[in-house]
Amino acid sequence: MTGLCTWPALLCPLLYALLVTGRSQPECIGDGTDYDYIEEITTTTERTMIFTNCPNHPYRNLNTYWPVKGNVSFSVPLYPEYESSATVSFTTSVGPVGVLFSGAYVFSPYSEIVQTEVTGFSSSAVQLEKGTFDLCGCHASSNEAPSYHCHHPPDCLLRQMNMNESDHSPQIGWAADGFPIYGPRGPDGTIMRTCSSQGLSSGVCTDSCGGYAATLSTVDTYTYRYYLQGNAISGVGTCGSPDGTVSGSEHYPQTPPCLMGCCPSGATCSLSTLPSCGSSTTTGTTSTFSAVALTILPLRPACQACWEYGSDGATPAFCGGRGSLAAEKADEYSGTVRKFGSGAFLCFVWLALHAVLHGPS
Repeated sequence: MTGLCTWPALLCPLLYALLVTGRSQPECIGDGTDYDYIEEITTTTERTMIFTNCPNHPYRNLNTYWPVKGNVSFSVPLYPEYESSATVSFTTSVGPVGVLFSGAYVFSPYSEIVQTEVTGFSSSAVQLEKGTFDLCGCHASSNEAPSYHCHHPPDCLLRQMNMNESDHSPQIGWAADGFPIYGPRGPDGTIMRTCSSQGLSSGVCTDSCGGYAATLSTVDTYTYRYYLQGNAISGVGTCGSPDGTVSGSEHYPQTPPCLMGCCPSGATCSLSTLPSCGSSTTTGTTSTFSAVALTILPLRPACQACWEYGSDGATPAFCGGRGSLAAEKADEYSGTVRKFGSGAFLCFVWLALHAVLHGPS
């Protein structure tokens, strides 16, 4: 009898361990259903983006992580200001330097896998992690919190925003210091690269942070902006992993390794390392600037992307597809957890009665 009375005591903790070590955070539904992004002018000093971090395009897990659905609030200065030199560096730390309209973060070139200081392209995330970028050029880095992000120009978003080779790239997001983020093309369709990589001291080229200080009246009403540098990934066209087609060292840094802006007085800035603006800052907007939330948001699903090659192969109903079965699967999973949870509860009741009736085994 001792053996028969002992096995429940071994089984119950095992069942409980299986229950609590299951997937604790919801994975974004693969057909874009979980995408949401709204933009608000919350005060006279800040712009706030509220988003789920679930993309409006397909994704595919090529590492051990998946996009986690959340409720993220990210505030940036409404009236940005900038310094003549970088105010904060991301060469030794991971984290968001901006937010894209697709619901993804922009991360710096720092590799969260290798975790060594970024000194150039060879030690950057684009070089070290490119095999894990999905068909839209991004990936996740956590299963416990929203982390879906891009280290490279986001191909699916750029295609959806109708980027072409002869014009300035469309705005695709906001940097943490409040300046706009664009794709890889500058004035007249120029592929933007750092001045130093071309042996230039000035001209239509970017500084060490991947930004360009100039008044571009046909583009925006800012005096500074950032570019995600490099060729647009061809993965979405071939419906495969973009490994091997990402930009090389000539386009480094593909995303900002530093920021030139600061946090103005009275503004709430989500990036905690962004320093307060001092007396030497330059106004980041022109005289015609108008503080408004963008009306193009939220975006619709990126119908031209290769949805059939995404995480669950489902094309959104909006794009003429059947939509995802993920919601149904989620219900099945929840039902399984509920049933398992009930079984675990009964198991512990059994164990308690066993202890009362039989004493210690």
